[in-house]
Amino acid sequence: MAAPSEAAIELYRSALLDPSLRELREDYCRVTAGALRGVAGWLGMDAYLGGGDVTAGRAADRQDEERFVAFRGAASVIEMANELAAGALALIDQNLRYASSAMIRQLIETEYLLTAFALEFSRAADWTRATPDEIRKKFSPKAMRALGGFSNLEYWQHCDMGGHPAPSGRPLLRFNLAANPADDEFLSASVWGDLAQHLRRLWQSADSLLCDQHARYADVRSAERESVALADERWSAADPLAQPVDFALLDGLLEGDGS
Repeated sequence: MAAPSEAAIELYRSALLDPSLRELREDYCRVTAGALRGVAGWLGMDAYLGGGDVTAGRAADRQDEERFVAFRGAASVIEMANELAAGALALIDQNLRYASSAMIRQLIETEYLLTAFALEFSRAADWTRATPDEIRKKFSPKAMRALGGFSNLEYWQHCDMGGHPAPSGRPLLRFNLAANPADDEFLSASVWGDLAQHLRRLWQSADSLLCDQHARYADVRSAERESVALADERWSAADPLAQPVDFALLDGLLEGDGS
């Protein structure tokens, strides 16, 4: 893979630091985190009551115990994702970039699980019943990455920056001066951009799972779904970094502009 051009890197930096684009990313994060909270609050009680399989106006009789347990598991992971998203936002607002990156790494792991549940919903029941040893083996991040086709490198990079304390996380610290102080705003903007990308993926995983498996989700939680869709539309229409960063694509955009 060819190294990105200096022009592509500069476009990336300028887009990250552009005040209007930063506002769109931050707005997307706050809207999506709020929507996750609404869905988590509703789904926790709904799953407890066994409402996920309500069809044609009839309450589920819970004869299908596996699906009942699976909904409980999915509800748990979505609420965990909600708390991690809220925690990451609160930490970024306090300029605690390293701590926020640790939350984002955990958020990625909830996305792995929701993707695995979407591929086979009974897996959510298996997760709910799993012992700690089974969680470490059967539901480890490595196992879930392989199952969902996620990038090892992406996860390792997040572990380096916000996993177990490691020198790679030093640039995110504000007083350690491992990075040029002039890059302080750029580093903060990078964390916002990273959170926005992963919140989008997490939301898409949760939304797709519930649309497929829950009889009433799309109608009952239409307000949250619409709010996220509108925030995503505003962000995607304006920000070249709304999609995963591809420097080859950025180079192509620059060539198209004659830059």
